[in-house]
Amino acid sequence: MPLIKLQDLKPGMIPVKDVMDRTGRVLLGAGKEVSSKQIKTLRAWGITEVVVGEDSQASDEDAKKGAGTPKGSLEKKLAEVFRFTDQRHPAIKELFASCLERKSDT
Repeated sequence: MPLIKLQDLKPGMIPVKDVMDRTGRVLLGAGKEVSSKQIKTLRAWGITEVVVGEDSQASDEDAKKGAGTPKGSLEKKLAEVFRFTDQRHPAIKELFASCLERKSDT
């Protein structure tokens, strides 16, 4: 059961364990397919990692291979905005990912 970072979680993946907040409240049940809206919700609750099944990991690899170039150019533009930040910091990584996702939806 691979543990993947939230930034690598893609719609359609299926967690094999319940995703819970700090108090133990279930945010996403095990065995349910993840949507992009749920990924945004998990990010808002500060979730950083999710345990997914083996099949989900394979679909993630396929998605990485087929990544389009428009998102790449958007990523370069956004990197320019974040140029004075420490992009290795976990909070900045999450903020960058949120901004990238929001900009790619428009």
